Amino acid sequence: MGQVLLLAFLSPELVESILAAQQPAGLTAQKLFWRDRLPLRWEEQERSRGSVM
Repeated sequence: MGQVLLLAFLSPELVESILAAQQPAGLTAQKLFWRDRLPLRWEEQERSRGSVM
């Protein structure tokens, strides 16, 4: 349950790209679930999006 809760903090832009199947190639569910790999601030998520979080 805690892992799913972390997904609630994804930036709207990242959610939209995932739903449109346009997420970065290396972005996996496993990488999203790693708490230390997912910045909570949306701006930081967008900056790290290019480096596949």
